[in-house]
Amino acid sequence: MIGGLCFLFLSCSKDFLEKKSDQKLLIPNTLEDFQLLLDNNGVMNRTPGLGLISSDDFYITEAGFDNLDELNQRAYTWGLHGDLGLINSDWRVPYEQIFYSNIVLHGLAKLGIANNESDQIKGQALFFRAYALFGLLQEFAPPYRRERASEQDAVPVPLNMDITSERPVKKVAEVYRQILEDLMLAEQLLPRTQAIKTRPSAVAALSLSGRVCLLMGNYREAEVHLEKVHSEYRRLIDYNTLSPSASRPFPTDFPTGPGNDEIIFYSPFINYSFLAYTNTQVRVEKRIVDLYAPNDLRKGLYFQDRGNDIYTFKGSYSGSRISTLFAGLSTDENYLNYAEVLLRNGKTERAMQLLEELLVTRYRTGTYSGIQDREETELLSFVLQERQKSLLGKGARWWDIRRFNHDETDMIRVKKSIKGTDYELDINDKRLQFSFPMDERVGG
Repeated sequence: MIGGLCFLFLSCSKDFLEKKSDQKLLIPNTLEDFQLLLDNNGVMNRTPGLGLISSDDFYITEAGFDNLDELNQRAYTWGLHGDLGLINSDWRVPYEQIFYSNIVLHGLAKLGIANNESDQIKGQALFFRAYALFGLLQEFAPPYRRERASEQDAVPVPLNMDITSERPVKKVAEVYRQILEDLMLAEQLLPRTQAIKTRPSAVAALSLSGRVCLLMGNYREAEVHLEKVHSEYRRLIDYNTLSPSASRPFPTDFPTGPGNDEIIFYSPFINYSFLAYTNTQVRVEKRIVDLYAPNDLRKGLYFQDRGNDIYTFKGSYSGSRISTLFAGLSTDENYLNYAEVLLRNGKTERAMQLLEELLVTRYRTGTYSGIQDREETELLSFVLQERQKSLLGKGARWWDIRRFNHDETDMIRVKKSIKGTDYELDINDKRLQFSFPMDERVGG
């Protein structure tokens, strides 16, 4: 892994190195250099996508499945757990992001400059490292269970730029702790918001902290983070202002565009052939489309009705100019994360108020009737279904499948059928944890 990371840094930094006036200076050593490394969007702003393929957000036709490579086929059918982990970008890219971040953190410490610009760069590097570790945990580590987290192996966690030092595999609890520590410091150093949304902000750090604590089942701490987010940034798009007839109805923030107010941190999924077929062979099951009421604007904005009960997905927050699916941090997710933790903390009235704030913007003007009286358990089920409906194609379904897989009552039952073979997830299914790539086992 270490040699591969060194090669990746050198190759991906080619343009950076070519701009250096003194060819002896191959290591970045100025604040401008460090910012250039972190602004490498082709590396730093990418999110692992195999979990999305493994979820039940989308299905693929048999013809489409035949055109997939082995990695994509095995991701779709939960075949990435075992002795022969395949080489994949979901492992490589996050470690490249960590390597870049560690170079910046080391360089800043060596440079010894303390000012607003250096603080912001440090905050960005800490955020990117935390974001990368979070992505790795959701695929290559077991789902978080408080009673086992201190005993179960997770992933290697490089914390310096020394490519010769050992990277022992850390325990699940240790990696989650590292993520939250990085985010806590990042939140203190970063500007509250960013005009360039490929750069993380303090609100992004809080949003990710809330997401992490939710998945850990640490609802008290999650509430603290998400309450701060909600007090600072809660902009929502009124879906009535969007055109359901558009092939890509959502505005884009990157590289140019009018802007999507709900995007807090922009990151698309890593490209895989499965995700490239979302306009043709990768489709949404009719049972999912039927979850949306006739006056629910998400139905027309998220799905392209191709007739004969065939629906494809067009609702990515990446917008009209980006073909890859959005996987970053957004206001709609924060609302749903916040509502869930409030419910779990016994604050039902406040949770219902949040849900209404969100959902009134998703329905045709004047038609949203509010949340009817429900028992608390029914309200939680309602929130979880809204997560599936609102966050379709953003990766959240995979996290939810993993976090509820240990409980018969809450377990999300997922079944797939392809080429005459049925696949179904079991309780405590080990296939929810992908194996390290085979060439990364030694020295990892």
